[in-house]
Amino acid sequence: MELRKQKIDYITFIQSLAVTLVVIGHSFPKEILTDSLPAWAACIRSLIYSFHMPLFFVLAGFLFVYSFEKKGLGSFKEFFIKKFNRLIIPYIAVGSVAYCLKTFIFNSFAYRPSTPSVLFYLKSMLYPWSNPNIYLWFLPTIFIVFLIFYFLVGRKKYIVPIFVFSLMLSVLSDNISISFLNIQGVLYYIFYFVCGIMIFYYKNKLFDLFKNKFFILTTLSIYLSIYLSIYLSIYLSIYLS
Repeated sequence: MELRKQKIDYITFIQSLAVTLVVIGHSFPKEILTDSLPAWAACIRSLIYSFHMPLFFVLAGFLFVYSFEKKGLGSFKEFFIKKFNRLIIPYIAVGSVAYCLKTFIFNSFAYRPSTPSVLFYLKSMLYPWSNPNIYLWFLPTIFIVFLIFYFLVGRKKYIVPIFVFSLMLSVLSDNISISFLNIQGVLYYIFYFVCGIMIFYYKNKLFDLFKNKFFILTTLSIYLSIYLSIYLSIYLSIYLS
């Protein structure tokens, strides 16, 4: 029981860390590749953006299976209504308030001006990246992922084929430009959701592995080395060309 509680505490910590990273990442100016920020600030923002949203989907996948094994998901109707109320109602409500404020008060100052029309409003709801509050794209995206995995959760023996297929979808998503309900984002992030499911299934082995400080330091070092080599190559090509 104590070990189980310790594992959940780890998840809570990672959730808090992910939220903090999102706040920090969005505190930087939108146009990051300019002379307005020093290179170290651009590097930090880019580093955060390289994993903070995938981390959210990994956590969502982990907790999805945790919830399923603990108390089940109920009927599809119950599940749909529950997720709709928790994700889509806030998406519509906050998006609608943002649309009104932006269109009728702050439109002249907006980076992406709105149009006062029913058609534009409906489009902003159905195409998350056109929403006045663009950062709400996450809500309909994770909603669709949840609905898909309602039918797949619990099928542990198929998790490897599902993992491979989701990886293929993620890789191919750049070439599938479907902005309606952010389907392109669904195809991309579904892989990370599956990663969270796999982590849950093999959590005991992974938990023992991550108790090894050398393993953690080695993993972080490899990731940072790869990231910095990619970032520096991009930075040098932009600023020294």
